[in-house]
Amino acid sequence: MADGGDNTCCPVCLENYTEEGDTVPRILPCSHTLCSGCLTQLKHSSPGSSFTCPIDRKPFPKTEHFPENRYIIGSLTTRHVELKETSDFLKCQEHKSRDLSLHCKECKADICELCMNKDHLGHNVTDIQDHLEETKDEFIAAVASLRGEVEKRKLKTVELKKQVQVINSACLDNLKSTRAAIMRHFDELEAQVMCEIDGTQTEFLTQEKQLQEMAEKSSNLQQKIKEASPAEMMKRKKSLQEMKKNLKELPTRDSFKTFRFSKQPLTDQCLKLITESFKVGQLVTKRHDSSENVRLEGLC
Repeated sequence: MADGGDNTCCPVCLENYTEEGDTVPRILPCSHTLCSGCLTQLKHSSPGSSFTCPIDRKPFPKTEHFPENRYIIGSLTTRHVELKETSDFLKCQEHKSRDLSLHCKECKADICELCMNKDHLGHNVTDIQDHLEETKDEFIAAVASLRGEVEKRKLKTVELKKQVQVINSACLDNLKSTRAAIMRHFDELEAQVMCEIDGTQTEFLTQEKQLQEMAEKSSNLQQKIKEASPAEMMKRKKSLQEMKKNLKELPTRDSFKTFRFSKQPLTDQCLKLITESFKVGQLVTKRHDSSENVRLEGLC
């Protein structure tokens, strides 16, 4: 007898729960759940007016009403939707009614029997389940690699954020040094600078959130595929491809903007020169002493 820890099957008969019939999950006052069939049989086989829970041996009256476990039934509905999505994914895109049951090693494609007879004659074709089992370790390694790339990007983004903040801080200090002489023009320019900085900060926050979500998703994916079925592995392969694509589409160093500014006080210079000294530009880097360490040097 199971210990009741699995929410998908009855701990007595080990049959999977369903939304109707004898395998509907029913919950006892002690919080343990049995299927309707086992509960009925337990009542009939127990002498007297009570029976005991097969998990913790607590007694309950046979006449008591034991409601359906709506939480488990709700999870069954979600599981059915996931299985339907997986079933749709296993269908051949060209021959809609055919399952993807084969894998062409030469074309690196999952195919059906009709595809093999039409476009893959003479190719090295193997059973899809055998192929998935052979490449499972490779799939796991690919997910691990993706997680590593995400972590590296997270570290680089944090460092880049710090360096951009230093530049932005210096930009604001330079602006404030000229404020007394050109207050009206300065107010307009400061508003523009703050708007651009807020935009940059928003971009960093957005990317940090995306990278954190990708790190969590890749970690979850790595755990799921260790014990995944062939059908589930095919679905997870698509998730891996999507995460790789999303990582590549994240903004890179050249996409982040900050300000170009003069390091000298601008009090004696004209307003036009001040305006020209503060423009949004791209970050540029410079290597020092032929080392591999790269730091932000300025803007272009």
